[in-house]
Amino acid sequence: FIDGDRDTYYVSQNYSAGGGQGGVHGEFYSLDMGAQIPAERFVMRPPEGVEPVTQIPFDPGFFFPLYELTASNDEVAIKLQDGTWCENHFWCLGFYIPLDNVLASVEGNLESTIDVAFSRQLLRFFRIRFIPDFACCTNGENSKFERYAVSEFEVYGRGVVPNVTWEYNRKLKLFR
Repeated sequence: FIDGDRDTYYVSQNYSAGGGQGGVHGEFYSLDMGAQIPAERFVMRPPEGVEPVTQIPFDPGFFFPLYELTASNDEVAIKLQDGTWCENHFWCLGFYIPLDNVLASVEGNLESTIDVAFSRQLLRFFRIRFIPDFACCTNGENSKFERYAVSEFEVYGRGVVPNVTWEYNRKLKLFR
C-alpha cells in the first residue's frame, strides 16, 4: 500500500470485518516507518477511477464513516500483535490494541480521502483502524463494510530524522 501507486489497491463490497482471531470489530493496519520521523500528517487515499464491477466512483463512493488513528514509538506494543513476542500466547495475535498516542477518532466521516493533521512529533509506528458502517452480528456473523477500498497510506512531516542507521552488505553487487 505504501508504494506511491494508486493503481495498486484492495477493494471489496460487503467485506467481513471479523478482523482475525481477535474478532476485531473493524479492520486495522500497522505501519512501521523504520525509525522515528518528524511527522505531522497522515493520509489514506482511495484508488482513482471507478470500481470495476459496479462502476461506482471510488471518490466519493467509498469512504470509512468511522476510523481511529493511533501512533507510538513503543516497539513492544507492535511486536505484541505481529506474533514476534507472543508465539506461545495465541490470545495476542490478531487482536486490535490501539497504540498509546491517539491522533484521531472520527465518527461521521463522509470523505474518501482520510487526511489527519496533528502537532509535529517524532513517531515511528502508526496504526489505523477502520470501523464498519453497519453491524449485523447475529447468528455468529461479523460486521461488514458496505464498500471497502484502500490504495495509499502517506505520512508527511518537516524536519530531520534524529537517528539513522546505514547497513552495508559487502556481498551485494550492483550492475549497470
